[in-house]
Amino acid sequence: AISQATVEIAAEVGAKAILTATMSGTTARMVARHRPAVPVLAVTPNPRTLMRLTMVWGVKPVLVSRFVNTDEMVLLMVQAALQEGFVREGDRVVLTAGIPFGGEGRTNMLQVHVVGESGEL
Repeated sequence: AISQATVEIAAEVGAKAILTATMSGTTARMVARHRPAVPVLAVTPNPRTLMRLTMVWGVKPVLVSRFVNTDEMVLLMVQAALQEGFVREGDRVVLTAGIPFGGEGRTNMLQVHVVGESGEL
């Protein structure tokens, strides 16, 4: 349900991308199955998940360092989107992840975010 809501909200707010944080790849796969009109960027600290997600329709996986809290996770997601050229300052994005991070099938966070300079929050 949250993956479908993510795609619908992204369309409603005119988001440039959907950003997911995922350890197992489940969050990104669940969002991608709804075939959003915008790209899905999946940040993960897990190299195996990165490799698996390269085969998922509409998903661009990016390896990031491990993060210790939600603020750091959001910052890494937005910075990855900037570095990969998915977004620029002032663009809207929709963020989704499971909090606390690390478990499979726990996607429970959905946030609309406006990208600031250098990805700051």
